Amino acid sequence: MVINLSGVENTGAKKWIKEEGHFTLKCVDVREKGVTANGNPVYIIEFKNKNDEHIRDEIVITPNTLWKIKQLSDAFGFTYDNVNILHFKDMYLVGWVKSRKHQNKVGDIVDVFEIKDYQKSAKLQNKIPEENSVPVEYATQTNSNLPEIDVDGEEIPF
Repeated sequence: MVINLSGVENTGAKKWIKEEGHFTLKCVDVREKGVTANGNPVYIIEFKNKNDEHIRDEIVITPNTLWKIKQLSDAFGFTYDNVNILHFKDMYLVGWVKSRKHQNKVGDIVDVFEIKDYQKSAKLQNKIPEENSVPVEYATQTNSNLPEIDVDGEEIPF
């Protein structure tokens, strides 16, 4: 397999939050990881703090875990019930990070840092999309066969 790496920046490995406390966090990724043996979807929600340190929360969507989605939704500032969790991306909240001891696959006891509580930020207000709207992601067109179209000579300001 040949992979074109032109324009790819080597950013190195991610740094992970390895201390307890309250952090203002930005949601940087929401993606489906897969499904459980029972057919329940599993989502990874990744956050980063102002020091570019990351932390993830893995949520299996079941009736028993909807409280956690509700807590996230409230912390982001959603005021309606039918929330698309893909809208969480690029929003801010405050997360309370705690550690716990865990035995890894090798048998070592290690500290695992997890978000135990989500709260609304007192300083940052998220722009909440309209209910039932679809998250939009823009990608650069790579097809050079497309004609260039000038719409009223306007420039898009971003």
